[in-house]
Amino acid sequence: CRRPVGGSLFARAGAVNLSTPSQSVVDGLFGVGGSVNSQSLGQIIDGTAGRGTGNIDMRGQIVADDRIRMRGGGTILIDGTMGVGPGGNIDIDGHGNVRFGANAHVHTGTTARGSVRVRSQADITLEPGARVLSQSTGSGQAGDIDMFAEGSAYLQSGATISAAALGDGQAGTVRFSAQNNVEALGDIEAYSVSGLNGQIRLEQINLSLSSMNTQGADFVAIASERITLLEGETISTVSGSNAGDVTMIAPHIELAADSAILTRPINGISGDITIEARLDDRLDDPEDAPGDLEANALPWGHATLIISGAVIAGGDVTLKATSFKDNLVNA
Repeated sequence: CRRPVGGSLFARAGAVNLSTPSQSVVDGLFGVGGSVNSQSLGQIIDGTAGRGTGNIDMRGQIVADDRIRMRGGGTILIDGTMGVGPGGNIDIDGHGNVRFGANAHVHTGTTARGSVRVRSQADITLEPGARVLSQSTGSGQAGDIDMFAEGSAYLQSGATISAAALGDGQAGTVRFSAQNNVEALGDIEAYSVSGLNGQIRLEQINLSLSSMNTQGADFVAIASERITLLEGETISTVSGSNAGDVTMIAPHIELAADSAILTRPINGISGDITIEARLDDRLDDPEDAPGDLEANALPWGHATLIISGAVIAGGDVTLKATSFKDNLVNA
């Protein structure tokens, strides 16, 4: 089944919850004589009720003062407007694909820090024109945007994710990550016009990077297998006389021909660049190492850093390839 919110519907409340509860939850919602089961109702409201296989198709407008929570057992399509007030939170969680259409405009209030959280057990896709914003104006602090897909995450060209501070406040953090692959072809922003810049984090197994200007924000890319800066593409953190830092960490990193990493303004303070091809098979460091039992037993490790006609210009530049093992063999 599908839970539609049509293009002509406008919903406003202090908090809005949309979900696709399982049939057993629905059956238990009403008792004898039509009385409402408060426990079942509470589970639906707080987002802990079991989910069915229904889809959510949101094409209208939803505005809440404090919170919008969306829980879908199937796919979730957002192709309308979702907004919360200053300091509000938007939480989207789908068992299936989560897709932001060309008309999607998801945003938090601009005078106090809010947040946007998106989770999918499949893929997350932002189509051209889609906007997910947690920006600030004046001296307000921008919010954080955290998107994670257990499948892959796709930010298509023309889509925007922004935690920018448009005044003198501090910018937020954008995390766009997936368990499998990430394609970041659209715009990701975490800059401040005249305050402290934020951070952009891309995390996944394989990462393909195209051109991006963080406008002063730090850029962090971490992959468990490979990072590739595509041919002719440029990662820049330069904004006027300032520049953020760039960090890339993965077992295999390639900067293709005519690509560039730039953190050095013409006049001003340069950002630092750290590119580390890092393979870590140790079993005694579960936070920083994957703990691969079979790979750890092998006497060698393979980490590669390939730079083919690329330009790297910054403050302190660190290039290294490292391999860590403790070579334990369990009898």
